[in-house]
Amino acid sequence: MKEIIKLRKKVDKIDLKLLKTLSKRNSLASKIKKIKKENKIKLEDKTREKIILKNLKSKKLISNKTLENIYKEIFKQSK
Repeated sequence: MKEIIKLRKKVDKIDLKLLKTLSKRNSLASKIKKIKKENKIKLEDKTREKIILKNLKSKKLISNKTLENIYKEIFKQSK
């Protein structure tokens, strides 16, 4: 049981780092969105999304399906 508690504490630290990183990403995406609106540029950029996914998939850190599911939501929240 001690091992589970120890591992969960590590998971909690990672979750906090993820949350902070997602917050930073969201802030940058908001700035990009503002610039796009000011310049009448289409907000959605499927080509950019495909490039991001391709680059991340090449790292082979998690399954492609999991990565796609996570980034589908991240992209949705960035628009």
